[in-house]
Order: sequence, then C-alpha cells, then structure tokens
Amino acid sequence: MVYAGSDGGVLYARQATTGLLLWSFSGALGDHIVSAPAVVNGVVYVSGNSHMYALAAATGQELWSFGTPFREESAPTVVNGAVYFSSANGNVDALAAASGHKLWSFTATGQHTSVAGSPAVADGVVYFGTVSDETRSDDAVYALTAATGAEQWRFTTAAAISGTPAVANGLVYIGADINFTQTGATFYALLATTGKKVWTFARCCGFTSSAAVANGVVYLGENSSLLALDAATGRELLILAFSSSVADVEPAVANGMLAFETGFKGQLYAFGLTS
Repeated sequence: MVYAGSDGGVLYARQATTGLLLWSFSGALGDHIVSAPAVVNGVVYVSGNSHMYALAAATGQELWSFGTPFREESAPTVVNGAVYFSSANGNVDALAAASGHKLWSFTATGQHTSVAGSPAVADGVVYFGTVSDETRSDDAVYALTAATGAEQWRFTTAAAISGTPAVANGLVYIGADINFTQTGATFYALLATTGKKVWTFARCCGFTSSAAVANGVVYLGENSSLLALDAATGRELLILAFSSSVADVEPAVANGMLAFETGFKGQLYAFGLTS
C-alpha cells in the first residue's frame, strides 16, 4: 500500500504494485493533508492543519481524530504506543496511539516560536528543534522525556532549525539555517544524553532539511550540494554538486542505496553506497 495526502484535504491509499485506488479519506473542512503519513500496526496516522487522524490502514475507516490548531506540515512520529507531533504554535504533543487521548503537551520557549520538523524519538527521549522570531535568540534543540514531556536539556543554536533530528550511535545530528550575525550556517552533532556539542560542520548557505545516518556516515543537503560527513568526527568525506537546489531534500538510505530528489527540476537520484 502507498498512502499519500493532498492539499485538497484527501488521503489516498493505492496498491503499491499497480497504483489502483483502494480507498480515500476526506478530512475536516479546510484540512490540508500534506504531511507524510505514519503507518504502524495497521493504523495510518496523518495530520491536517487542524486535526490529527488515526485511520484503519486496510479500509480508511476513521478510528479517532484530535483537534489541534496551528499544525505544521511535519509527519507524526509513532513510538511505543504514543503519537508525537509538532505545531506551529511551538508545541510538541503526545497522544495515546490507541485512543487519541492527550498524554502531555510541551511548549518551547520564546514568542512566535514554532516547531517545523517532526519530533525524533529514541531510547525514551523526544528530540526536536525550533524556529523563533527574527531575533533567533530562542532557536534551540530540545530533549524531552518521552513518557512525561519533561525537559531534559536544551541546546541553543541562535539559528532556525527546520528539519527533524537524526539520532544514531548516541548522538543527535541536526542542521541550522544561516545565522546572520555570524558567517554561514552550522550542522551539529550533540550528545543525546546531555546535549553537549561533540562536533560542528560549517557551510555558507544553511541546513534546512533533515539528515540521514547510515554505516557511520551522515548524508545531508545544503544549497546545491549533497554532503557526506564522518558521523563520529564531522570530517568531510564527499561533496556532490548539482545544478539545482538540494537544500530542502531529505536523503533516504535503504538496501545499500542513497536516494534523494532535487528541488527545482524535480529529478530523483539513487546512488549505490560502497564501504
């Protein structure tokens, strides 16, 4: 099955091999279902701009919905019976996956602060970054206890974080956008337990998407380049240049392949990974 939402507020389920439409679901009036759905244990979790929905994956039947204004276009994260999602009002919320009952809500510091990326959940901790007002003084990476929403640590970046953190090998990898009080932009590797900075990597034009980590390598897009960094040290391993932007792409790694698309020309690339 392939599940995809539309700006018109409809979620479609199609057979993966043929594209045959199996069912569709229309959200509440005005809901734009444009985030990536999460499919876990026979349930599709997907957000509109005013609701979080849980649907039976086989039939599209609505199991529950949760009203939540100020939604962003980020995908929900479903781990250990809870649905975690972010909002444009600076909130990260947790719902019971089975019922939609709210477990907790956390509001990031600062006025006009939003959470643009999806929360990442690993080892009982929720990680996410924020985008604050134009002063950027409140932009930060947060770590919360997944069960309660209590803040464990916060690392201030003073530059907007639009992507979803990648968590691997005890580190949190996240890129920040351009900080106009400094030169260029910074990609960070932080200790997952404390938020302590392990290494940074600087480039000119801003890191606005999520990174992928596989086999000790971090893959990320920046401006018109795809970068490969050593996950332990941040050392630059490879730069691939393209004629159009890859700044907002999210590389995917599976089965020994690296796949991503370019922004302006809409081209999809796949590379074989070597040891």
